[in-house]
Amino acid sequence: PMFLTLALKALPLATFCVAVAGAMPGRHSPARLEERRARAISRGFLVAKCSVTTIAVPPSLVWRARSVVKSLDTQRKHNALTGLALPVARSATRAAKPLLHPWKYKAAVQLHDR
Repeated sequence: PMFLTLALKALPLATFCVAVAGAMPGRHSPARLEERRARAISRGFLVAKCSVTTIAVPPSLVWRARSVVKSLDTQRKHNALTGLALPVARSATRAAKPLLHPWKYKAAVQLHDR
């Protein structure tokens, strides 16, 4: 231990720090990480996720906020299905009725009633 301490004191501090920083095992450069990520995406291992945002609502309104968000999402899907841009969820569901299975239509209407 005494020999090691004397040897380390003899080395300039900057030389010692550079030697340690360059020898970090298990670390890849940012460029290498980006290459690996691109390869994983091209091979189908990583799939882009849709963006999700958290909203803050009072605890007493959580169930209502979930119902409203589900209704809005159903409206978006029905507008995309029909190719229309109807501003009311129930209207979008009515317009999509011929394209929906009867039980899906009924479930959507019930969803809008919540």
